[in-house]
Amino acid sequence: LVLKRREMEGERTVSVVDVGSLLGLNVLEHSDEADDASRTAARKVLDGWRSCGFLVITGHGVVGDELEALARDFFAKGECEKLRYAAQRFQQGEARATHVYRGYLPSTADGKEGLDFGPRVEADGAAARTANAKLRAWPAFFEEVTEVASEELAAAVRAYRRQVERLGAALMRALALGTGLPLDTYSRRMEGGPSTLRVNYMPARAEAPCSRSCDGAGLSCPEHVDSGALTLLRVDREVGGLELCFPGTSDYVPVVVPDGALVVNVGATLELWTQGRVIATRHRVRFTPNRARVSIPYFYEPHLDAVVDPVSKETYSQALARLWRQLPEYAQLIPKS
Repeated sequence: LVLKRREMEGERTVSVVDVGSLLGLNVLEHSDEADDASRTAARKVLDGWRSCGFLVITGHGVVGDELEALARDFFAKGECEKLRYAAQRFQQGEARATHVYRGYLPSTADGKEGLDFGPRVEADGAAARTANAKLRAWPAFFEEVTEVASEELAAAVRAYRRQVERLGAALMRALALGTGLPLDTYSRRMEGGPSTLRVNYMPARAEAPCSRSCDGAGLSCPEHVDSGALTLLRVDREVGGLELCFPGTSDYVPVVVPDGALVVNVGATLELWTQGRVIATRHRVRFTPNRARVSIPYFYEPHLDAVVDPVSKETYSQALARLWRQLPEYAQLIPKS
C-alpha cells in the first residue's frame, strides 16, 4: 500500500521540459525538417499536456525581470494615479460583467490589481456579439501603451510580448509535430487573435479575497479552467501558490516551478481543437497571508474566425460563447443584453 501510494503521488507531478530545441520550429515549413531533439521535446510536451494539461518549461528564451520590476513600480503608485489608466471607472460593488479588461484593473474587481495589454478585436456574428462585446470595447492598448506610466514600461511590455508570442507559436507547432499534423495546423490560426498580456498584483493582506474552494482553502485566484488555447505564466519567484487538480482526483497539489521556468497550461478551446488529445484542467492560486504577489500570464488565443472544432466547424468566437455559458466561473462575464 505504501509503494502504491508513492507511485500515485509520483504520477501527480507536472513534467519539466526543456523547450529550447523547439524554438527553431518557427522557421521550418515542413515537419520532416525537424531534428531528433525537436521531435523528442515535442513528444514530451504532448505527453505532459495529455496527462494533466500543464507543463513547466525551461530553455524558453523569455526574460521578464525588467517587466516585473517596472510593473511593481506602477502598482506602488497612488490609486488616483493608477485609475488614470483604467479603460473605464470601477465602482465599489459594481457588477463584474460591466468591467472592461484593458488597461489598469483596480482591486475592487476581484481582490487583485492588474494591467491588461492587448489589441482591439472586431468580431462579427451573433455569437461574437454575445461573448466578445467586451473585446470590441477594449481600447487598442498596444498602440497607446506609452500612456501607461512610462516609456520604459512600454518597451518592456512590447519586448515581453514578442518573446511569449514566439514561444507560443513554437509550442503550437510542437503540438502539431507531436500529433503528426502539418507544422502550421494550429499556429497559423493564432495570428490576429485577442491574445492578452496581463500583470497581476495581489497586495499584501491578512485575509484571503476568495474562499470559493472545494476544500475550504483561502485563495487568491478561484478554481477555474482557462477558456482559451494556451496560458504562458511567469509565477512569483518568492510567493508560490499555484495548485493543480489532477484529472481523476479532487485534491489540489502545488505546481513546483524552478527558478526561471515558466508554466504553460492548456485551455478548454485547445482541448476542443485537438479533440481531447490534450486536456484542460482546473487550477487555482492558494492565498499567502501578508505577502504581496506578482504574476504575469499571457493568454494565447486563436483568431476569432478560426475554426477550432474539426467536427462542427465551430469558430473560436462561437466556441468561446458556448464555453462561457457552460463553465460556471465565466457565466458572470457574459454581457447582459
